[in-house]
Amino acid sequence: MATDWPRSWLLRISPTVAHRVGMRTTNSLRALQMHTSAMPSATAPGRSTANRCCARNQHKLVAVSLPLTLAKNFRSFADLAAAYDEGADYLITRVPRPGSSICIVAPHGGSIEEHTSEIATAIAGAEFSLYVLEGIRPTGNYAALHLTSHYFDEPSCLELLVTCDDVVAIHGCKVDGEVILVGGLDKELAAELGAAMTKAGLVCYLDGHEFPGTHPNNVCNRGRRGVGVQLELSAAFRESSPHKRKLVAAAREVLLRHAALRTRPGAAKPSV
Repeated sequence: MATDWPRSWLLRISPTVAHRVGMRTTNSLRALQMHTSAMPSATAPGRSTANRCCARNQHKLVAVSLPLTLAKNFRSFADLAAAYDEGADYLITRVPRPGSSICIVAPHGGSIEEHTSEIATAIAGAEFSLYVLEGIRPTGNYAALHLTSHYFDEPSCLELLVTCDDVVAIHGCKVDGEVILVGGLDKELAAELGAAMTKAGLVCYLDGHEFPGTHPNNVCNRGRRGVGVQLELSAAFRESSPHKRKLVAAAREVLLRHAALRTRPGAAKPSV
């Protein structure tokens, strides 16, 4: 149904080939497969040279146009799942941590927004819950799988988030420089993270940028309290190993402190 190969390719349709290239086999393609598989063999004994040539011509490869279904047109995860296949186009990793009220999310991991998976996984460590959706297509992952954050309602993700008080979503953005753009409705946690990252020598902005993350349905705001934090990391930042290490250390310092306060005897329940 959808792939990102820019032009028609020539192939003999089979479910195996379709799976390997991340292509969904639609009814029309299945019909084409049945048509080609029904053709007589070119090497059947007793045929004349002319017949064999005719049979070979019948087995000419078929040109199939495979247009890309664009994620910018999706309005829910159900739309994405109808166009692409888990295991062939994307993978989901969901790691609940019993007793943890903090979740780290990378909804555009893998090759959608590169390095966000590894950063989210490192921040989560062994203490915090983790959710990652990774694009694994050969090419075109952003165009195919970048579901807008306020439409990201993958059921197992939301099921995990409603058990957590603090949610931090890791994203990638296309801006100049090695910067972090902080957003989300949890202004208190955003300020704490911003201060810790600045102290670590990182450049971050809490406002005045184009990624405020304030939509109530933004995945970062889908936790138990209805607020969360969104960290948009520039491409240059994500390519810098020293920057990534500093970010992970700063974020974990803040979140571990939050976790300790939450589990302290007599601690007050967090409020919005």
